[in-house]
Amino acid sequence: MTTIINLPTPLKDRTGGRDEVEVSGATVGQCLEALERDYPMLEGWILDDRGQIRQHVSVFVGGAKAPLDQRLDDDDEIYVLQAISGGAPDSADRSELLVGTKKGLIVLRGPRGEPMDTVGRMFPGQVVEYAMRDPRTGLYYASVTHGQFGPHVYVAPDPVGEWEQVDGPAFPPGIDASIDRV
Repeated sequence: MTTIINLPTPLKDRTGGRDEVEVSGATVGQCLEALERDYPMLEGWILDDRGQIRQHVSVFVGGAKAPLDQRLDDDDEIYVLQAISGGAPDSADRSELLVGTKKGLIVLRGPRGEPMDTVGRMFPGQVVEYAMRDPRTGLYYASVTHGQFGPHVYVAPDPVGEWEQVDGPAFPPGIDASIDRV
């Protein structure tokens, strides 16, 4: 059985510019494994090294979150989305949300289940591709693409404090390639 998998825009570069691909498989897991086989540049972006759905990825079928063992019907489509995650509660009853935009990072905080307040705007005028809080260390990470200076990775102990640029991914000397986005 063939199934269409719909991918988020950031993954299109890994499938030759396609955001819809057709794969074969009877379950969600079989289809995602086939996707990685057909498009090796996607390896590790949807499934982790244990073959499970990555922490910051959500997979849906028919409007509902789908487990890997879910069987598919003939007309089912799989939707892969970046999970709305990152940030962390600053107390048991408060939430934090990091929003990466084309014009910077917006940090929102507020009581759970209620409207949130903007508490910070970082990297003004720069594209923030992704931002998250590492639950293991409590550090915040942001991938920022500057129009003139290219992609950089930043780290901070507090998302509304000072961010420090760290060494990001780089090609070895002598390789004629560059990184466009992180």
